[in-house]
Amino acid sequence: MTPVDPYLAHLRPRLGGAGILVVARDTGRALFLHDPSRGEWTSPGGGIERGERPFDAAVREFAEETGYRGKMWFRYEETFIPPSYWLFHALVDREFVPVLSHEHDAYVWAPLDALPEPLHAGLQSLRRR
Repeated sequence: MTPVDPYLAHLRPRLGGAGILVVARDTGRALFLHDPSRGEWTSPGGGIERGERPFDAAVREFAEETGYRGKMWFRYEETFIPPSYWLFHALVDREFVPVLSHEHDAYVWAPLDALPEPLHAGLQSLRRR
């Protein structure tokens, strides 16, 4: 049996989690946020609330964690990370400076071939793309 990541385990009571891997068209770099409580880099995202669809939760969490209210173009691609996390893929025109929530202390726009370290275990599949 595969051990459950503690981060994903704490999301389970909230019906799972969802996030967005957003890439800036102008640079091709993706946005990652640093979670000081875990010491890891992750994509914006969080828990799904009762009655909420994973996509709607991802959009809500992205806005809450970055302050971004601009346009995003979603690709017809999502990654399901067992046991209960959905990662949606989107584009923005250009990199922006996020207004970080209390959950994060730093951000970085990183090329997908040079991901920040340490990267959250749930995002390790990005290395194989």
